[in-house]
Formats: sequence, structure tokens, C-alpha cells
Amino acid sequence: LDAGDLHAALVFLAIRGIGKAAPFLQAMQRDEQTPEDVVLTLMANFGRKVPSCAALSPTGRMLVERAFEMHRNFNFAQFLQGENTPRHVGILQSIIQDEGQGGLRFYLLSLVG
Repeated sequence: LDAGDLHAALVFLAIRGIGKAAPFLQAMQRDEQTPEDVVLTLMANFGRKVPSCAALSPTGRMLVERAFEMHRNFNFAQFLQGENTPRHVGILQSIIQDEGQGGLRFYLLSLVG
């Protein structure tokens, strides 16, 4: 990981809670009501609401978006607590096969942050 990746991890940590804010959740369409979907929608359509993303490189932005997508599909905290089903683990394996281990490393770094 380089300085740009670290910057992206800090942005991920800074903005991940936005998706749980009630005003944003209520403003989203029904199919975008996971916290991760809220943040991804804000990043894509309402850049002023997420100014931390403005300074990200294209690679950093992609890492942040992929981390939110990965977290939407696989909750690592639930995995550590033994709450995931084999289906969830299969989803994680599929994501790693599709995107490689770089995205997983970034996701894990972001969660530990």
C-alpha cells in the first residue's frame, strides 16, 4: 500500500458513518437503503455532501467504492463473531476471485483503522 491507498483508507473511515444518518437514509430510494448504498449514492451523485472524496485519486476513489461494495456483501465483524453463513463466505470468495487480493487488503486495512 502506498500513501494514496492510506489516504483512501482514511477517507473510507471518515465517511462510512454517513450512510447511517437518518436524514440520508430517508432521502434514498427503497432499493438504496443499506448504509453502504447511501454512501455510494452520495459519492456518485452528490459530491458536495462528501467533500472528503474530492481529493481522492481515481484509484483511491475506486478502492473506497469497492470497499463499500465489499462491506455491503460481506460484513467482516459478523464473520469474526461467527454470524456469517456459508453463503456469505462464498460471496467473499467470489469477490476475491473477481477483484484480486488487493481489494481485500484495502478493505481489511480500512476496517482495522
